[in-house]
Amino acid sequence: MLSKPRCCLTGLALLLVIVFLSIGTRWLDSKYWSLLAHFLVTSHNVVHIPQQQQYDMTHHYDDEDEKGPPVIDLPGPPMGFMSWERFRCEIDCEAHPDECISESLYTSMADALIEGGYVAAGYNRVDIDDCWAEHERDADTQRLVANRQRFPHGMKYLADYMHNRSMLLGTYGDVGTLTCGGYPGSKGYEILDAQTLAEWGADYLKLDGCYMEADDYATYYTRWGSALKEVADQQPIAFSCSWPAYLGDDESAKPFVQMYNESGCNTWRNFADIDNSWGSLKGIILHWAEYWKPLKDLLPTGAFHDADM
Repeated sequence: MLSKPRCCLTGLALLLVIVFLSIGTRWLDSKYWSLLAHFLVTSHNVVHIPQQQQYDMTHHYDDEDEKGPPVIDLPGPPMGFMSWERFRCEIDCEAHPDECISESLYTSMADALIEGGYVAAGYNRVDIDDCWAEHERDADTQRLVANRQRFPHGMKYLADYMHNRSMLLGTYGDVGTLTCGGYPGSKGYEILDAQTLAEWGADYLKLDGCYMEADDYATYYTRWGSALKEVADQQPIAFSCSWPAYLGDDESAKPFVQMYNESGCNTWRNFADIDNSWGSLKGIILHWAEYWKPLKDLLPTGAFHDADM
């Protein structure tokens, strides 16, 4: 059992501390520090973070020209624990019982977030990443199935575990034929998979972009957005799209408005995966420092960039 969450918690104060520690004082007078500081104090999606995130299904934006049809409305960026940075796709629970992708990992992280005071501060979610599923869909129903050995009680149990503690559960899928880790993707199963997530009680979906051509992203992310809207009355699920992370480094060339207004994405990954190293963290910070202006200027009202940390 882990005593505290080893996760990436987003927030202004934490990010500033990390910048200082990872880059060092020699950067304080550089253009990177200046650009990053400017972005942090001017971008509306990081200045104000609510103490307790709750989905608001009745919120209306002031600027009708910018208003789009997201899957649900989010009052702030999703915050909490996601397993990928530290635990990756570790599935050997015999060799690594406390660090494998399993039911006990996520329940222990939920407990640690509560005990450490993180949930009370607004970090109220636990998000599953890749490698949670069986390698094949159910032969009869074609539904996704959680790995029976590592998730013996299934995904609805995990959702109930979080909800009973005033927390939210996020899960992971892929818009292509397979996930990045080689598990079943959702291409052609969008409606069925959305129904499955709703029945489980999932609150958030990170939809990755492996095993699909870039020209098809708009079509299939939009299909997923439509499917999530169909189940929103049963279970509202925030939609995180990894689409722009697969379109290169130039943030000024990415279709953020289309992703929000047409595909219904609430938030999206912009850049490389976070890894469990200072070098990875520094690379992401410097990328955001370089592209702070298009990241700020092109962000639709009500949407949120995701730095993956």
